Amino acid sequence: MEVTSKKISDDEKIRNAATYKADGNAFYKEKDFRKAIGKYHRAILQLKAVGSESKCAALLPVPLTNAAPQELSPEMNDLFISLRVDCYNNLAACLLHQENTNYNKVLEYCGQVLSDRPSNSKARHRKGVALYHLKRYDEANSILLSLESADAATKKYLALCKQAMREEDKQLQKTYRAMFGSSSTKPMEIEKT
Repeated sequence: MEVTSKKISDDEKIRNAATYKADGNAFYKEKDFRKAIGKYHRAILQLKAVGSESKCAALLPVPLTNAAPQELSPEMNDLFISLRVDCYNNLAACLLHQENTNYNKVLEYCGQVLSDRPSNSKARHRKGVALYHLKRYDEANSILLSLESADAATKKYLALCKQAMREEDKQLQKTYRAMFGSSSTKPMEIEKT
């Protein structure tokens, strides 16, 4: 029995990705984040296979470039980028809802979004949240401050960052005092020879 491999067009791969994304969105609305993550990953695999001859090309260890394949029509290119942005953004959102959040993965996914759409406010907010939880308070504060509109969640994380930075400063001052300040209360006298 001969197995024939059906060649899937890039347009079909993109349409498949759109279907997986829609399924992921449905699971997200039901708060079934594990299943949503699976659908978004399948969508991304379809997108990674665009521009290749094989259905399984997405499984090869080839890094995803930020450029869409050159042979796509302008409409399909726009859809390709939009799907990629949405899927990575939605993956980051799902991870933030998990109990044991992998904040490094959230940063990675937000980085993918921001490489395509640097001003994407959702990805920037999620990146700020991940940076906060990774105790990178200055970076988190900076990215959250760069958001044009600060909603309640952003204001909450900005306040948390400022508090954490104040605590870090207090701890640093305490450490310096312990190292340098408590050995003597008098200034050192210079010996005369």
